[in-house]
Amino acid sequence: MALMYGKEKDAEHELTSDPGFVAFFSKLPKKSPETGTVRLFDRTDYYSVHGQDAHYVATHVFRTNSVLKYLGAGGKAGGLPSVTLSLTLAHSFLRDALTSKQLRVEIWVPAPGQGRKASKFVLEKEPWFNHLKGITRKSPSCGRSSFVNSDVTSAPIVLAVKISSSSVTNKAKTKSVGIAFADTSLSVKEAIIPTGTVSGITDRDLDLSKLKAVFERCTVVVTERKPSEFTAKHVEDNLKKLTIDSETGSESAAPIPELSLPSAPSALSALISYLSLLSDPSNHGAYKLRTHDLARYMRLDASALRALNLIDAPGSAVRSINKHATLLGLLNKCKTAQGTRLLGTWLKQPLINLHEIRKRQDLVETFVDDGSSRRTLQDDYLKLMPDLHRLSKRFKKSIASLEDVVRAYQVVLKLPGLLETLEGVQYEHEEHKELIDE
Repeated sequence: MALMYGKEKDAEHELTSDPGFVAFFSKLPKKSPETGTVRLFDRTDYYSVHGQDAHYVATHVFRTNSVLKYLGAGGKAGGLPSVTLSLTLAHSFLRDALTSKQLRVEIWVPAPGQGRKASKFVLEKEPWFNHLKGITRKSPSCGRSSFVNSDVTSAPIVLAVKISSSSVTNKAKTKSVGIAFADTSLSVKEAIIPTGTVSGITDRDLDLSKLKAVFERCTVVVTERKPSEFTAKHVEDNLKKLTIDSETGSESAAPIPELSLPSAPSALSALISYLSLLSDPSNHGAYKLRTHDLARYMRLDASALRALNLIDAPGSAVRSINKHATLLGLLNKCKTAQGTRLLGTWLKQPLINLHEIRKRQDLVETFVDDGSSRRTLQDDYLKLMPDLHRLSKRFKKSIASLEDVVRAYQVVLKLPGLLETLEGVQYEHEEHKELIDE
């Protein structure tokens, strides 16, 4: 079957048995898809995976172990299992790993001074999504975005964290944690933190070690950046280019109150730099800045999330076989990807404001009571809706394809009927109508 689709041919790249690389790989920290992480090694015109990653790719991508090669002495009994991936296949594998499988991805590139047949590699510091775009540019047959044909049900987020401390008394210190995050079209997948000191024994190093441990428990990839990137010196000017003035529709020129927060602006500065948002003109005036008010939601730590079994554990290489194994799977009757994402957000961030809770309950009650309108909306309209959030981003960046135009046209055709159905919803209380109008 693999031969029919040309996958065997994709795996046939030159991969020499270099003892230096085998020794290098054996010294890397033990990680595998079973623990939520997969490593890819960039070989310029193809990629390679090794060890347990190779077995994972052979099983889930090629569906055969015949693609496995064994590097070093010992052959199949003692060698290093290895598989190569063409750019096209690596593109497809990364898309599936980052979305459906929710794996963390590490891209390793040749160390400085290493030639084409490199034996030593370093962990790529650029964002994994930029690397994914790089694969797209290299491969002519992958000119489209990784997520065009898959309505992703979770939204991976990149965030930056800055910890600062200030003296209250001669002996006591207070610490503030500033966090900035961006939904960049794709639950937190990667965290940006500043590097520690050379000595590794300062208070900052201790704080960063604790922070890394927290992210490790949450299966979030940690990327370290220079402390100089975590400065709020130019963040105000950069934000004015990226944000929209709600009244004029142009770049905002008004003061930004969020910049008065103690550490968050520094984290935001690092995030803007890491994502290279200013280098893309299509991002100018395309963002809105808001403060995420944690006081609105019940706080659930990782242990509580696992105990309550609200959603599939992030980073799990094997998704739940029984879709009803989690509360999200049990409640999810959504017809669209954006609906599933919203329901997941509601479950992970339960409201604590009684007024907001009742508004949400009233809205649900309206559609429970009017079963006819609910079924019409689900079966005749929502079932046919694409992922509008991601579709709109493709139009904003001027990379929409003809297929995207057709899908948007089909949505426009459905809108009059959808609005008419919403206007005809039966309700008992006038305030319920106001909720629907919102």
